[in-house]
Amino acid sequence: MTEKEFIDNLNHNNSDYSNPDQAIWVASACDTISRDINTDSQHFIYELLQNADDASNKKDRLDIEINFSGDYIIFSHKGEPFSEVDIESISSIGDGTKIEDSNKTGFKGIGFKSVFSQSDYVIIKSKSFCFRYDRNHWKEYWNDKWGNKDIWQSQRQAKRKNYQPQMPWQIIPIWHELKSAPFWNEWNVSTIIKHNQIEKLKRDLSILLSDTQILLFLRSKKVVVTVVNGDEKLIIEKSTNLETKTTTLRRNGELQSEWIIKTEQFDIPLNTREEINADEKSPQKLKHSLRTEISFAIQVEQGELKAVSEPNRLIFTYLPTSIKCDVPFLVNASFLTDAGRQHLHQDVVWNNWLFNQIPLKFLKWVAELAHRGSDYRYQFLKIVPHKLSGSNMLEQSFNEGYKQALNTISFIPNQNGDLLKVSEAIFDKTSISDCIEKQILINHINQKLQKNFTTDSFIPHIEPINTLKKIGVEMFVIDDLEELFASTTFINEHKIVDNYNLICFLYDKVNDSNDREEWNRKLKNIPFIFNKNLKLYKPIHLLLGQHSRVTDEQIIHNDVLSEVRNNREIYNWLLNLGVQEPSDTAFIDLVIENPETFINTLNAIETIQFIFNIYRNNQISDSQFQELRKIKLLTKKGTLLSCEKCYLSNFYEPESKLEYLYGGDIYVDEKYVEGKDEKVEWKAFFLRMKVKQQIGKYELNNRPSLQSLIDSFGNDYFDIVNGYIARFRIGFGYGSHNEISFLRNLSFLEYTVDSVVFAKLFWNSVIFTQELDLNYLTENPTLYYGTGNGYNRFPVSITETYFQWFVLNKNCIPTTQGECKQSKSVYLNTIEIKEIAGKYLPVFDCDSTIERELRKLFGFIEHLNLDDYLTILKNISNDTDLSEEEKKENQRRIKLIYGKLALLTLSDSEKEVIKSWGKTNKLLAKSDNVFFEPKDLSVVTVKGFKASNLAYPDGATSEIIEILRLFGVKIVDKITPDISADKTEVKELKNQLIRISPLIALIYVEESKALKDWEDEYNQIYTKLQGIYFYETSEIYLSYGNENDKQSRSSWSEENTFYYVGNWSSLRTLDSLVEPLCNFLNIRYVERILIVLLLETFENSIEYLKEKGYDVSLIPEDKFLLEENDDNIYSQDDIREENRPYNPSDEALGRKGEEFVYEQLQKIYIHKYKSPLKETSTGFKIISVPGTEIGNKKVDIVEVFWLNKEHNTTANHDFRICENGSEIYIDSKATPFSKNKEKVPFYMSSNELALMEKANKYLIARVFNVTTEPVMEFIKLAIDDLN
Repeated sequence: MTEKEFIDNLNHNNSDYSNPDQAIWVASACDTISRDINTDSQHFIYELLQNADDASNKKDRLDIEINFSGDYIIFSHKGEPFSEVDIESISSIGDGTKIEDSNKTGFKGIGFKSVFSQSDYVIIKSKSFCFRYDRNHWKEYWNDKWGNKDIWQSQRQAKRKNYQPQMPWQIIPIWHELKSAPFWNEWNVSTIIKHNQIEKLKRDLSILLSDTQILLFLRSKKVVVTVVNGDEKLIIEKSTNLETKTTTLRRNGELQSEWIIKTEQFDIPLNTREEINADEKSPQKLKHSLRTEISFAIQVEQGELKAVSEPNRLIFTYLPTSIKCDVPFLVNASFLTDAGRQHLHQDVVWNNWLFNQIPLKFLKWVAELAHRGSDYRYQFLKIVPHKLSGSNMLEQSFNEGYKQALNTISFIPNQNGDLLKVSEAIFDKTSISDCIEKQILINHINQKLQKNFTTDSFIPHIEPINTLKKIGVEMFVIDDLEELFASTTFINEHKIVDNYNLICFLYDKVNDSNDREEWNRKLKNIPFIFNKNLKLYKPIHLLLGQHSRVTDEQIIHNDVLSEVRNNREIYNWLLNLGVQEPSDTAFIDLVIENPETFINTLNAIETIQFIFNIYRNNQISDSQFQELRKIKLLTKKGTLLSCEKCYLSNFYEPESKLEYLYGGDIYVDEKYVEGKDEKVEWKAFFLRMKVKQQIGKYELNNRPSLQSLIDSFGNDYFDIVNGYIARFRIGFGYGSHNEISFLRNLSFLEYTVDSVVFAKLFWNSVIFTQELDLNYLTENPTLYYGTGNGYNRFPVSITETYFQWFVLNKNCIPTTQGECKQSKSVYLNTIEIKEIAGKYLPVFDCDSTIERELRKLFGFIEHLNLDDYLTILKNISNDTDLSEEEKKENQRRIKLIYGKLALLTLSDSEKEVIKSWGKTNKLLAKSDNVFFEPKDLSVVTVKGFKASNLAYPDGATSEIIEILRLFGVKIVDKITPDISADKTEVKELKNQLIRISPLIALIYVEESKALKDWEDEYNQIYTKLQGIYFYETSEIYLSYGNENDKQSRSSWSEENTFYYVGNWSSLRTLDSLVEPLCNFLNIRYVERILIVLLLETFENSIEYLKEKGYDVSLIPEDKFLLEENDDNIYSQDDIREENRPYNPSDEALGRKGEEFVYEQLQKIYIHKYKSPLKETSTGFKIISVPGTEIGNKKVDIVEVFWLNKEHNTTANHDFRICENGSEIYIDSKATPFSKNKEKVPFYMSSNELALMEKANKYLIARVFNVTTEPVMEFIKLAIDDLN
């Protein structure tokens, strides 16, 4: 098969799809791969470089030329030419030739696809093969076997899919003919790429290839890349310097960088191989690997190792990725990356194992570099990595390997050149081991750390020293000297003859050090000089001779002193460290530095008197006075207390004679004064030493040190490492030597902590005297920090002063609960809060009013909330041992709280809080000042009812009642009436109300505060009265569920329905009815007037209202006409044409009455004729009885016609009876009342009267008690003429 036939055959195989959808699917996959492989337009060159390197590694030389011709870039190399398998590989997706080849870099065989992200037209020329990949060749391509193209496109459009056919042109090679030229014969493989931005590509490549490091890890030992752009030529190359054993990178012949490279090949452990095989993300190539390699590159500059600059610390997979790894060297391995080899996969076993191996393999190489025969044995620390941040899985894997490497690999040379592990090494930064026996120092360190170091553990000075500390090497530094010199190990071995040599060594060390000031400052407080008693003392605690007030403890040993006086340089240096010639001033400094040594209860008076005499001679400086505040004075109670914590007793006549008010042990003893004339001078002396004569503000200036302030005020604020002030740190150079510009405070502020009596006195005093000056106390001081040459030179502002911090963080605020608390937990002492909270919340116990600025300082709680109210209620219920007055006070307090709760707009969640509280707490009952669970308490809102355990308070508002309901208190506000069944509707009272409705409207208008129109109000009242109902009954009982509390009532109402017992017109009944009636009619406080109107005639009612001052002229005259006859009571709107009064209940009562009359008529005639009756559509009839026949024909004896049987009519009678040829007319008149009712009217229409006049017999069937137990009487009526 010829080369062309091979390409044509591959073309056919890769383009023959059974349908266009399949072609589109493969084409989309190719597009995605090409797009995702590279993110930068020029990085496809990496892939071509990689492929060229893989094709050339057998020769160990790689030659590449990049050329340009028009819109084409030509990439050529002299590696192995393409085979048929290679062509099949690049014409596939993921079926590469490198999968089984461990000597090649790629895994997937798809790297070449990156070229297609930049070009639609690519030609490959390799020996006899010449073919291209061409997007435009396949444009509009359609295979006839796919069917009708238009139909397919329509179907795709309907599915909203791309309807243009696509072919995966990136994997379909097309045979291509190139003109013969010598160039093609010179290179084994040429890739010709058409690019639509060729000029930009040239610029990008110039930048890309300017970094020669891209060649560093290519497998070929010799690499030459030539870029030809017209007349310009760029050559970058990698080569090995056999003399220096370094790899050099050059650009156009000029050295760019030099490196030492180490490649470590090693086996893959069995357990790791098993994990790799179990990881589905592992490529097939790795699953068969038994060995792998990691390469490291360390930069070398002029023979010195150099850490790679941070921007260039990239991970390589033979070519650089975009992943940075914060180590000072370059690392290369077969990491698993994305398709573009620009990002590492974090979650695959292989990458994590490689990252774990990096520190293990690298420190193994470092051990070689640190060996005594290496040229780099004193440089290796420059490239030792540190622990990574651990922000991702790969860094965590690195850190695990790093820890293992530090513990197991010996790579640190000792002073003999032998290699030690980190845990075996000691670096003596002080070099004290050069002055004393090394074993002394080793013994001290071992005893201190419980280790087993030897004298071989000491390592030489290797830079950078800071790296030693980072990796965990034990460091002996200047701060450790004090502990060494104080140890028995050192003291037992150090002799007087050695002491001067030690002093000289330290002097030389200071002079040789770059941090002289740091050494001198620390040596001041390190005991390294023998005193006369052969004890090592600090320089600041020693004198160069005898003084009357000091002992041999404070004097340098004579043998040492003689040597010192003979060496002026040593003498001056010791003076600089704080050693002094004997003098009174020197004695003052000794006292300041070590007050406990010089002052005790036995000599306190004598020593301070001596200092007083020095003061009288003006020999104490201002700075000494500021520090003298820390020395102790004898108090009147025989206690030693520092000056700044003492107060002048009344003997010294202070400005505020605090001794009368506060009995604490703070008052200076009177025994200091020997002569009566000295008292004033002693007072002035004590004040200079910061003894207080009033509670007020004061200042420490002259930049006190943090250590000095710690001595006075403790560590909580002033400790620069762990105290509050540490938050203001920036940079470095911090320690107790740091200074602040000033300290402003209130005297005795510290005494307020947990001392209620003093705290109350204190705050009342400073607020009343206005010593609590916020502008003064909150002015921001400056912290000065820095070490070495910058000792305390750098300023930073402190934005929260000691005073502010103290007030907010210490229990210094007295409260009404008898204890001190932090201000943020204390409630402001407003009148309202004190009245409500009392002692049941921590309210600021101070007599003074707190201004707004002070409130802001303290951060008091200024408002009570739901939780606060509940807390008070709980605390009150638990406080049972109270006087009667206190109990009454709590009752008032509880009522106030209920009122406050009632004013809150409670959310659903807050309501649930109250309900929950009520389940576990108690509330006050009305009587006996006893507390019950809310569920056992009741509130009765209905008058006349009572219940056991009524809740306090009595007469609660509806809003408070709702709060009590939330707590779980039983609210009795729903009364259940028990009304007897014999109730009868009564219209008389209703009609009476209708009659006086004009008067009711008048009252409403007159009593209303707003202007009302009588006509409007009358219409509204009249309409309301049409829907009102009254029922007379025999019994009414009311209850709320408690059978023991069931009450008889004369009336009851529910909305528009009213019940009563007895005669409504009786005063007792009316008295109970008028209040609900007034509520119904919406008129208030006129119950007496309504009673009068209901009982009096209309005329008398008018006169009554006039007497009461009502303007009856507001009532129109036509409203008086209805009232001319009191017996004619009816509603004007409901009068029918025959003038019969009408009520909605008339028809129902009338129907009941007629039904009852009909039943009674049936009984009468059945009994009379002893014969069954026959129902008819109009009534019933009795056809015949024996002996009444006429011949054989039966005759109707009786027929009763009920005119309203089927439906109501307007006839002038209800029943007509035909009996034996005569007629009787009956009209039913029903009433719910009994016959005994004083006045039970019924009505006759004009038609009924007319019938009565002409009928032979007209009866009224009067039915009483129609709604309960009806009875009937026939009343005969007739029209008669007495003339």
